[in-house]
Amino acid sequence: VGFRDYEEVKHLVSMGAVGGVYYSQRNVKGKDEQTVRNEIEELKRIRLSLGLSPLIVATDQEGGIVSRVSPPLSKLPPLSILLDNYHDSYDLQKKVTVHAAFQANKLADLGVNVNFSPVVDLKIWQAFENLNFHSSIYKRAISKDEKIVTLVAKAYCQALEKKGVIPTLKHFPGLGRIHKDTHFFPGDLTASIEDLEEKDWMPFKEVSSQTGAFIMLGHVKLNQIDKENLVSFSHDIIQKIIRHKWGHNGVLITDDMNMRPVFHSHWGIGGAAVKVLNAGVDLLLISYDGDQFYPAMAALIDADVNGKLDDGLLYFSGLRLKKSLENHSFVLK
Repeated sequence: VGFRDYEEVKHLVSMGAVGGVYYSQRNVKGKDEQTVRNEIEELKRIRLSLGLSPLIVATDQEGGIVSRVSPPLSKLPPLSILLDNYHDSYDLQKKVTVHAAFQANKLADLGVNVNFSPVVDLKIWQAFENLNFHSSIYKRAISKDEKIVTLVAKAYCQALEKKGVIPTLKHFPGLGRIHKDTHFFPGDLTASIEDLEEKDWMPFKEVSSQTGAFIMLGHVKLNQIDKENLVSFSHDIIQKIIRHKWGHNGVLITDDMNMRPVFHSHWGIGGAAVKVLNAGVDLLLISYDGDQFYPAMAALIDADVNGKLDDGLLYFSGLRLKKSLENHSFVLK
């Protein structure tokens, strides 16, 4: 959950009501590194004092235009800049590893243990890109070449994991081809499944099979498989493709549930939250407006009381989260 008021989020953590917190620019504005570090340490201690799993502390530190904790941390360029003047794949991997290790050290020292990066959407130019003020995937993506994206993302994720920071591949099923800003409009991915499997999905499949990276699910539609639901809560897409066809048993997290395709849908944030868990997704992100935690949680509690949550999927989700936290050696600093 994202937050505006530190005392409020501290209260939620003390109640065991959230499994993680999200730090954005509004949470670090005007604060030095030590102040932010002290806040995070306090939240982690509260969580552990309850005998619960370690607190997830997440941010979006991609580099470039999406650097949510800069300042106080120094702002790095986007990963795509590392593609300038590299000699071969080995040289590129070295550059990425050095870049990622520096970033990971800074994040880990601050107390962040999940980074919503790298962007593995393909870098496909859209004529209206300059009018897309929020997603701006072209400015954030690594390359149009899925093999280069895979190589860079793998090296980046492995470097983060060595420092105890979990990376996140985003935004499945790939936003590079989407013609709309998904913060505001529900996009439709119309490419063939064969084309997506061969190109757009290669970084997600390859990197997630070789690292413990989370996968973030976008709020778009893949009509060839599910005409009704967004990918972020499509049972068919998540279970048939990601879980079964790919054999992926890693952690899945939604993009921000405050985005309009969810928030202003006929499901609303509460109904969508129920569908997310019943699709087999492990974590919900509610970041832009943290107050929406309350209607989402109320809907989930009501669904649980009335037997409308899939207990089997919840059980396996709990196992995935436990394994991920253990594998990444979370510690209180």
